[in-house]
Amino acid sequence: MKKEKVSVKSKGVEVGVVDVEQFDTLAEASQFFKGDATCLLLVNRQHKTDKTNEFRASLTRTASPTARLAKLAKTNPAAEKEIAALIAKYSQGTGTPAPAPAV
Repeated sequence: MKKEKVSVKSKGVEVGVVDVEQFDTLAEASQFFKGDATCLLLVNRQHKTDKTNEFRASLTRTASPTARLAKLAKTNPAAEKEIAALIAKYSQGTGTPAPAPAV
């Protein structure tokens, strides 16, 4: 087991530092938490948090115009060519390389 120092923030300002145990095995974690039941509770809690965060992030990503254009380009070859042409047109003189033509 290792300990990692983790910054604690409130409203974007660091308010302290805590030591957090990092376990090398499930057996080590189970021993630390005095049984498998607590380990399972923690795993399930974190899994729930990860899934809800993934869903929230997907709503943001799919709402952006860039994400919508990327999805459209993947499913529509004609749109992909038009998008590539627009990128080439508007990236001239910006130092951004134009995309390779669609094959």
